[in-house]
Amino acid sequence: MRDRIALDDKPCDTYQDICQLLSEGRTSQAVRRIKALKRQSHKRDGYLLNLEGICLHRMGRSKQALSLYMQALRPNPELRTVYYHVGIAYMDLKAYEKALHWLSRAWRLYSRESHERKAWVLEALGESLYELGKFRQAQDVLKKRRKYISAPKDVARNNGNLSNCWIAEAMRLSGIGRNVRAARAAELALHYNPANRCAKRFLMREQRRIVRSSMR
Repeated sequence: MRDRIALDDKPCDTYQDICQLLSEGRTSQAVRRIKALKRQSHKRDGYLLNLEGICLHRMGRSKQALSLYMQALRPNPELRTVYYHVGIAYMDLKAYEKALHWLSRAWRLYSRESHERKAWVLEALGESLYELGKFRQAQDVLKKRRKYISAPKDVARNNGNLSNCWIAEAMRLSGIGRNVRAARAAELALHYNPANRCAKRFLMREQRRIVRSSMR
């Protein structure tokens, strides 16, 4: 998830150089710049704490990043991006219920954001719901996400995620003996991703079960 860590909402001029370093992937230099600014001032600035959290997050230190994000919200609770970052950090830590809580808050705050950021939040929400076994809700979220994306690679990834949700739902239905509905769910998995081999094998198995059941 660290590839989708965003930059600050509206950083002031003081932090433009840090944002530039981060956008160029120069995280170590950004960390040094942040440390220098912290030595100059003892002010608890939410923007700077968020940027420091981004640096640690990109370095794979999700737990420490999470602590900084929480600190960032105390002086600046209006920072929408931080709510998203907290959700992503919890996802990295596999705390999906907490991730869902924070990502849902982020979504409510992102009503006026760009399509790109809305797409990020919805994708993370979909993944959290999937990990929690809430496959139908994940599908609804990922379907909503489609209107905010246009790049072919983003559309393909979204369709792949939808396909995975449908095959997971198919397996759940099969486990409780709903073979006809399970086969339909597998067909939908193939609709979103015709190359999904797992869905193909699963559909063939369910179809055989349905035939055997009808012959009894």
